[in-house]
This record gives sequence, structure tokens and C-alpha cells, in this order.
Amino acid sequence: MIAPLTPTPRFGYGKLDARCDFCSRTRNPHPDFDEPIPTALFTTASGRAVELCLSCYEQERDAAMPSTATLAQRLDQKISTKDSLGSSLKPSKHKFT
Repeated sequence: MIAPLTPTPRFGYGKLDARCDFCSRTRNPHPDFDEPIPTALFTTASGRAVELCLSCYEQERDAAMPSTATLAQRLDQKISTKDSLGSSLKPSKHKFT
């Protein structure tokens, strides 16, 4: 059975204290925009509020599609991992040798 598509959440623009809980960005990375990052609030499966930027939302939405885990469950897993590690979930650009 194919899960019904959920509508894309409404992302807020111009929120001065916007911060993605996954990648920790606060500014829009697009070179044409000098503004806070657009974010939306989501509720995880356990009821926690998570603020995500558009990029992180799209990555998590796409990863949840072929999976049996719902988006809310994936958000719970990721935020729990971040809490355990105490850092951003944004991939590091550092190369380890």
C-alpha cells in the first residue's frame, strides 16, 4: 500500500531567530539571499518540536519515502542521535586520514 502524500509544510521566512535543529544553520546559504534561513516546525513521533530548514526537511522526507519509518519517527531518531552526540547533524567537511 502506498502512503498518501502529505502536503509540504509552510516554511516561514524572515524569522530573525530561525535555526535549523539538524544542520544548525541560521542564515540562508543561497548566495542571492541575505536573510535568516526559512524554517518550519515539526512534531516528532514522541511529541517533541523540531525546527527544520527546507533542505533538511527535503532530505528527511525523501529518506522516509522508501522506508517503513514515518517522517515523524525519522525525526525522533535523528534528534535523539544529535542529543546523544551533542553536535550538528550536518556532515563534516573535514577529511580524516
